[in-house]
This record gives sequence, C-alpha cells and structure tokens, in this order.
Amino acid sequence: MLQHLALHRNNLCSLDILEQSWLPSLRVLLADENRISRIPSLSCPKLETFSLRNNQIHDTSNSISDLQNLPKLHTLNLQYNPCCLDEQFVTVIRQALPNLVSLNGARSTTAYTSDSLPRPNSPQFHEDDDL
Repeated sequence: MLQHLALHRNNLCSLDILEQSWLPSLRVLLADENRISRIPSLSCPKLETFSLRNNQIHDTSNSISDLQNLPKLHTLNLQYNPCCLDEQFVTVIRQALPNLVSLNGARSTTAYTSDSLPRPNSPQFHEDDDL
C-alpha cells in the first residue's frame, strides 16, 4: 500500500488526479516546488504530513473544510505560498486545525496558541526548510 508520495519539482499545476483517488494508507504527501494553485480535497484518512511548500496557493479559505476532513493531519507546510502573506493565515489555520503539531515548520509539543506561530516576515517562519 502507498504510504509516502513525493511529487517535488514536477511542474504540476494541480493534484486533481489525487482528488479522484481513494488513498487509505497514504501518510505523507509532499508536493513542494510545483505550480499548484489550490489545496486539493483528498480522501486520505491516515494522512499525517502534507507539504505544498513553494507553490502558487493564494487562498486557503475554500480549502479549510477539506483539510478538516483529514483527521490524522498533524503537519502542514504551506511555506513560500502567497497565502502565507495574509496576516490572518496563521489564525485561520490554527482555528480550523487545532490539532496541528507543526505549521510551516514551526513545531510545538502541544497545540498552538495563535501567538506562538511564526508570522510570514519573522525569522522563525522559514526555520524548517527540510520538510
């Protein structure tokens, strides 16, 4: 069963094909450095880590409910996307996904408070580029 899928640097514009797929065992999805413009709606009940770093995602508001449908999600990385420049980004994601342990590389052993997450212009915002 597929548990780890890495789609880095494939010049992808979307992950639409994954929206049509049932991936019951997928735990890690990495699609960094593509041209993806929206967060896909996934059927991945075991997905724990989802990284779309350095794509072209401008708006996450339509994707929040899709992310909430990923019950095991604890790590989300959207660094270097235009949506991260929105001052409300951290607050909106935090409120929608209170069980995240890592957002854009900022880690915590407990759930975040909105003040504990790095802001897009802060040095800590780009701390963990390995994810």
